[in-house]
Amino acid sequence: MSSFYPYQQKAITAAFKFLANFPVEQHLCIELPTGAGKSYVAAGVCDIAAKQGKRVLVLVPRKELCAQNMGALHSVNPGLDVGVCCAALKQYDTGNQIIIGTIQTIGRRMEDLGV
Repeated sequence: MSSFYPYQQKAITAAFKFLANFPVEQHLCIELPTGAGKSYVAAGVCDIAAKQGKRVLVLVPRKELCAQNMGALHSVNPGLDVGVCCAALKQYDTGNQIIIGTIQTIGRRMEDLGV
């Protein structure tokens, strides 16, 4: 299990503080500079959300980022129920609690995801 740098933990904490302050479901966007560990921050958010029983969709622009985010999630919590939905990888998981997918593939499979 990985530990987070202070600025990463601050981003994770701020994300859940933001979500807690709104009475309706909100979508979350976290912006960090290149090399700041966005995949690990996303993994931290996913881990906490999964422990709360929520379902999470992580959208990425390229197949390489599917693999990168999957590695980060397994590093943070190897027991998470994670699937990949990416045509370039020939993986079309849609029933997992956490789905990492490319934007185009997810866009074509929204009904399969129950969205």
